Amino acid sequence: MKQTVFAIIFFAFSLHSFGQGVAFPFEKANEHSILISELEQTYQSAIHTDTTLAVFKSKDQENTLVGAYQKLVKDLHKFLKKNNFYWTKPTRCFQRIYFDKNGKIDYFIYDFKQEVPQDEKQEFDRLLNEFIQKYEFGAKAPVKFSQCSPIVY
Repeated sequence: MKQTVFAIIFFAFSLHSFGQGVAFPFEKANEHSILISELEQTYQSAIHTDTTLAVFKSKDQENTLVGAYQKLVKDLHKFLKKNNFYWTKPTRCFQRIYFDKNGKIDYFIYDFKQEVPQDEKQEFDRLLNEFIQKYEFGAKAPVKFSQCSPIVY
């Protein structure tokens, strides 16, 4: 009995700690034992056309979210530049970011929408994982939330 309780507690703790600050491409979700459908049920949409489904409901809250998201993109760009990472050409990407209610990034999942050299993919992934470990998003909410967007790096 004690072993079973210990195993359950250990498993629960492992899942919680694993979920803190992980970035990877959508196609590698299975390798990380992540089901996107489960994330979608756990994290509420930050903004939504139906405001009853959104975390940030008012125009002021939405403006705060948009400003924080734009800052995240700029801060990531600065971080990549500081670490001598430069794209060989403009790179189209879709990204979905899952935040805890304090704005810490739990998951940053992305998908390049064009061919990207393997060495660039690997270095971007490495630096992105480093970046999200300490990044503090400028918006907080009463629940876990997600935000997605297409982007050109």
